[in-house]
Amino acid sequence: MIRQLAGIPERARFALAEALSVIVVDPYDPTFSEPTPNRQVRQAVFGEVGLVEYLIWDGLLVVIAVDIVWGG
Repeated sequence: MIRQLAGIPERARFALAEALSVIVVDPYDPTFSEPTPNRQVRQAVFGEVGLVEYLIWDGLLVVIAVDIVWGG
C-alpha cells in the first residue's frame, strides 16, 4: 500500500484522504462504496480517477485500506 502512494499527485492524495474520512464513518454505505465478493472488503472511487479497496474489521471497529489504483 505504501508503495502505491509513492508518486501519487497531491490532488489525488487529498481526494483519497477525503474518501477515507467518509469511509471510516460508515464503511458499508451503499451510496459511497460497493461490495466485493468478500463481505469484509469494499471499494470506493476517489477523485474520479482512483479506486480504494478496504478491509473492514467489525469486531475491532477498524478499516484498513489494502489497495489503491489511480490514473493520472
